[in-house]
Amino acid sequence: MKNRVDAIHPGYGFLSENAEFAAKCQLNDIIFVGPRPETITMMGDKTAARQVANECGVPIIPGTSSIKTKEDALKWCTENGLPVMMKAAMGGGGRGMRVVRELDDVMEAFERCSSEAKTAFGDGKMFIEKLVEKPRHIEV
Repeated sequence: MKNRVDAIHPGYGFLSENAEFAAKCQLNDIIFVGPRPETITMMGDKTAARQVANECGVPIIPGTSSIKTKEDALKWCTENGLPVMMKAAMGGGGRGMRVVRELDDVMEAFERCSSEAKTAFGDGKMFIEKLVEKPRHIEV
């Protein structure tokens, strides 16, 4: 190898969540210090990640799979109660997320989050989770 590189640790965010980059490392016999490309792809979609966690028996916050319309969002919130966190299924970093505490705010929050997610991540797919106030967690 020109630069004698045999492994790459991508750090946090950006390249660490890029399945295409991880796959290119594999194709070039460079060790990618992180998940397999297919795992990155699966976990990049928060609704798919929720489904996998549920299938593995991991407790998850009550919520939805993908919500396609603001009317579906309002229906779920009406049936399941507030407050909720409206979230972009793809992406992260706090983009495409809104806390919703009033039913009157659900449809506008859905439209804004979906539009922001589409602009930031190229995908406006949304989901909803019950809001956990003052959470304490450890990310792994």
